[in-house]
Amino acid sequence: RRCGRSRTSSSWAAWPTARSSPSTGSARSRCIERGPTGVAAPIDLVVEDLWLPPGSGRGDPLSVDVIATIPDVNVVIERMTVGEADYGAWRFEMRQKNGDLWLRKLEGSLRGVEVVGGDGLVWRGASNETTFDGELRMGNLAAVLPLWGYAPSVSRARARLWGAGGWPGSP
Repeated sequence: RRCGRSRTSSSWAAWPTARSSPSTGSARSRCIERGPTGVAAPIDLVVEDLWLPPGSGRGDPLSVDVIATIPDVNVVIERMTVGEADYGAWRFEMRQKNGDLWLRKLEGSLRGVEVVGGDGLVWRGASNETTFDGELRMGNLAAVLPLWGYAPSVSRARARLWGAGGWPGSP
């Protein structure tokens, strides 16, 4: 589902609308009504269950042209699945700034790893690159490594990794 918007006499309201196909995925969502008109407030979007088809591995599925079309949104994804793989729960504030798309206050959980974006994730429109600056937190690595297809060759009560990195294309 995605949220549509309409103007009432005193506020902008967002409502869930259905959208589903084998090629584009599906979602169940709740959209929260926002404040009075004239107030620049982001949309609050809670996605209960988001399913996306697995990628083809060929090319980037998104063009930088979409950056300009994305409104300010506070996003909560309670469960995300890509193909058959569980991609966990996510929360972030999505904002446009100077032709870039920022995912601030990024928090997620994915196969035993908590992802926390210090400076967040940024999709740079001019260069079509994505950067991430943040932290990965894990419980016992002997339990987490097999979730990623690795042998439990290291055991540790907890692990925390900080870093910054990037890649070409969209997030």
